[in-house]
Amino acid sequence: MKLSEVYEAITESRPHDWKHIPLWAANTGAGFHQVWDKSEGENWELYFDRHTHQLVFQDNVALTIAWGIKYCDGMTPQFLEPYPSAEQAEVFFADVFWNGNLIHREPVYGFDSLEYVCLPAPKAVHARDEHGASSGVERYEVTPFQVSLVRLVHSAEHKGFDELFDRSGFVVTAS
Repeated sequence: MKLSEVYEAITESRPHDWKHIPLWAANTGAGFHQVWDKSEGENWELYFDRHTHQLVFQDNVALTIAWGIKYCDGMTPQFLEPYPSAEQAEVFFADVFWNGNLIHREPVYGFDSLEYVCLPAPKAVHARDEHGASSGVERYEVTPFQVSLVRLVHSAEHKGFDELFDRSGFVVTAS
C-alpha cells in the first residue's frame, strides 16, 4: 500500500470502520508503542510514556492509529477562543502505523470545554498589510486528512466531533 492510499483510507473512513482498543486500563498489557526518556538534573531517572488508545482499521488490520503520548500541556493557543470554558490544552500525538511501523505523526489539541474536544493542529495564515508585514492571524487552516484523523481519535471516546469542530472556525483546505 502506498502512503497516499493510507491517507485516502483514513480520510474516507468513518469511526464505525475502526475497532477501538483501550491500552490504559489495569492489566490490559502493553501497547508496544512506548517512548523512553530520562529526567534532567543530578538524580535522573528513566521513565516512559505510552499511547493510551489504539484503533485498528477493520478493512486492513495492518493500518492502526494510536494516541495518547503527550507532547506538552498547559498550552493556551488563540484558537481556543470559540470554546468559552477552555483554559488550557494538552497536545498529544496521533500516530499512524502500517504493520507496526510509524508512518505519520500528527499533533492533536485536547481540552475540556464543558465536554472534551479534540482539534487538529492548524496552520496559522497571517494577514499582510500593504508593506507585507503581518497584521495578525487571518485564519487557521487544516487539511481533510487532519480533520478525518482527529475525528477518528475524538469519536473513539466522545461524541459530537463535527459540531465541536465547526465551532473552531478552521478552514479546511484541499491539501
